[in-house]
Amino acid sequence: MKSAKTVRLGDVCEVINGLWKGVKPPFKRVGIIRSTNFTKWCELTLDNTAYIDVEEKKYQSRKLQAGDLIVERSGGTTDSPVGRIVLFNVSKGDYSISNFTSILRVKDTEALDPLYLHRYLKSLYFQGKTKDIQSNTTNIHNLDFNAYLDFEIPLPPLSEQKAIVARLDEALARATRLAEHFTTIAKNADLSFKATLAEIFENVSGKEVRLGDVCEVLDSIRRPITQRDRKAGPIPYYGATGIVDHVEGYIFDEPLLLLGEDGAKWGACDNSAFLIDGKAWVNNHAHVLRVKSQLDRKFAMYYLNLADLSEYITGVTVPKLNQARMCAISLPLPPLSEQEAIVARLDAARARSEGIAEQARRGAAAAENLKKALLKEAFE
Repeated sequence: MKSAKTVRLGDVCEVINGLWKGVKPPFKRVGIIRSTNFTKWCELTLDNTAYIDVEEKKYQSRKLQAGDLIVERSGGTTDSPVGRIVLFNVSKGDYSISNFTSILRVKDTEALDPLYLHRYLKSLYFQGKTKDIQSNTTNIHNLDFNAYLDFEIPLPPLSEQKAIVARLDEALARATRLAEHFTTIAKNADLSFKATLAEIFENVSGKEVRLGDVCEVLDSIRRPITQRDRKAGPIPYYGATGIVDHVEGYIFDEPLLLLGEDGAKWGACDNSAFLIDGKAWVNNHAHVLRVKSQLDRKFAMYYLNLADLSEYITGVTVPKLNQARMCAISLPLPPLSEQEAIVARLDAARARSEGIAEQARRGAAAAENLKKALLKEAFE
């Protein structure tokens, strides 16, 4: 590749800009490819495609063709720079692009393979080359498109381009399968713990009690702080599902059980309950419970996270577990010694599950990094 001649991207591609809703009839209803149709790996997905009426005259010059490349010119995030590039490989249907993207159409496909160009530009993206030529205005990342079109593209013979694509795609497919394998292991580890959780509580005996009878509700003490009034500090600030910020000051300083009031999920194994210890501030989106002596706090957390609490939820537009319904939640209460033994078993099972899942996630991350390395290496 080092000996291959290079060409300027803007010299070998026609640039076609996007369009949006039509003003003058006649109109045509078409699918509009937006940045939301770009995966993080620069592949095209037609999920959530927007269909709108555009001016038929403008559409004719902006109709997507198989082999077109679509580049993201505006958007992106801090972790995902603008400049993703996808290959349009759809042979049926009427599609165009939004005005935050542009089409790159190869002028001479006998000299430059669109698949090869896509893989090369994808490689540049993952090397951070587009990040170097983006601007950041009011949290929107914009690509310096003139600088993008100045990218130099190595141009070996067409047969070599196709061979590079074939080798690269095969290697990327293997790395993708490896990442998926590790991801499956992580999911299975989590499912295994949930199965253990269900199995243990299925065999728990003891009288049924109401949560409000074995806990003291401290909701009257909790207090929300609007974002503009928060002063940054070391104290965790809790909401419905966990820590949402860190602030100065605290209103609690003891071991407590929190259960989401609104903004949480309450289905089976949705982890709507969690423990806090030490200095903390809790807003009005989580119930605050001080467990009484006959109930093990972690036993209660495990049970609440296993149980399907949907029957206690009120509201459709804004689902909520109000205090009265929360206090009415039924849970088993075996002797304290049995609760502690159950917690010990579940702690051990969770530690094993999380250990396996963490190793698997590292393996998946390594496989994803391998894909970036393969892209870079293919063109060296």
